[in-house]
Amino acid sequence: MSEGKEGRTHVDIFYPITIGAGGEADYTIYTVSAARKLRVKKIEIWFPLGTDREVEVYVKRGVEQVLPDEGAYVGDNIVVVGEKEIEYGGESKVVVHVKNTNTTESKFISVHMKGVLE
Repeated sequence: MSEGKEGRTHVDIFYPITIGAGGEADYTIYTVSAARKLRVKKIEIWFPLGTDREVEVYVKRGVEQVLPDEGAYVGDNIVVVGEKEIEYGGESKVVVHVKNTNTTESKFISVHMKGVLE
């Protein structure tokens, strides 16, 4: 994180995730400090070669799905970029929901989030 003008802090988070065979889980990649606000500008999800479109990913704010608007991101050997400004209030969590539809192999993805903490 780096301090910007007017007390704003740039947030740049890289979060690797390994999900077990047939697994499904929520991962908190960032928790907003009390009395602060986070504006997420971009979330990139890297699906490495061999992911075979078997990992489903979406981003939540509380229980609400915010990215993509519906469904889930999937891919294989690709970086999916979600550019949408999403605001998180103080003490809220940026949560990534991941589901591995392959029942015999663990899968790896990584999430890269960029935003501004105000």
